[in-house]
Amino acid sequence: MAAMTSDHDALLAAVLADPVADLPRLIYADFLQDRGTSVDVARAEFIRIQVESASACGPRLQELAAHEARLLALHGRAWLWPLRAKGEALQNRGTHGLFRRGFVEIVWMPATIFCWKAERLFRKAPATELRVTRADLAEFHELLRTPETGRLHVLDLSDRRLGDDALRLLAASALWRSLKVVRLRNCGITEAGILHLLDEAPDVGRPDRLEFAFNAVGDDVRTAASARFGAGLVWA
Repeated sequence: MAAMTSDHDALLAAVLADPVADLPRLIYADFLQDRGTSVDVARAEFIRIQVESASACGPRLQELAAHEARLLALHGRAWLWPLRAKGEALQNRGTHGLFRRGFVEIVWMPATIFCWKAERLFRKAPATELRVTRADLAEFHELLRTPETGRLHVLDLSDRRLGDDALRLLAASALWRSLKVVRLRNCGITEAGILHLLDEAPDVGRPDRLEFAFNAVGDDVRTAASARFGAGLVWA
């Protein structure tokens, strides 16, 4: 039993260490399949389905989606439980997790809860996307200073109304150079904030995609920003 636990921990660690790769997830699924309990076999099947779904299309994607939904209906709460147990990252109200490729990759959390529980979160989940459900400017500043935030690929601040100051803080942080996607939809960003970004943000090492929909920015400033940052700047 101790050897099996050790194998499990090592295989999970491989998934956590390389959240982009499919192979460690599929090896983990093989391990669960070999353990042979009904719950483990279902989870192995779920991992394989979601990994395949990430590149499937047409009728096959529809078939996989239906099967995935059935497995989640039967086992989803149990699979989330390690993250929802007392003291864990998703214990608190206002937190949630979404599976991608068989593991929780997307989390919804208030900024303060993420800062408090980030270390626990990354012990059990290869989370790459944080959707912030609540934050003021001071809490956002602390989020930027939290070391585990650097493990994220996507930061979603949509509807948090943090304004131009948050954009300035983000553009000056190390996170600006490591994130792939930043969503600032309906965040109270103004033309002054975008112009500051044009003046101060570095030309290299920025997110691949910046989403600014539903902010009060006129066409002239949008055109200037799009000319500077290219197709990765999204206004719709």
